[in-house]
Amino acid sequence: MKALMTKEKAEDWYNVQPMRRGLNPLSVDSQYEGWYFDFFEHADYDASWKDPMLAWDEHYPQTADIPMMQVGGWYDIFLAGTFKNFTELRRLKKSP
Repeated sequence: MKALMTKEKAEDWYNVQPMRRGLNPLSVDSQYEGWYFDFFEHADYDASWKDPMLAWDEHYPQTADIPMMQVGGWYDIFLAGTFKNFTELRRLKKSP
């Protein structure tokens, strides 16, 4: 997979939309291809998007009240979510 993705340029595939399963550079690895298609085949905000791994903020009340550490990079695209998770869980939970 790494060798193919080094050889292929992602930019070349931007205009080849919609991609089809089995007919794209990601087809060499079903996990990568599956992730891509799962992402694009759920355009509506359905149960797939409400999974705690994608929408933790909808599951704060069910989150265990235990000490935890939030980790994110300063230039991470998920930095705002890291701050939100920390501040909201700190407000809702009692553990240090």
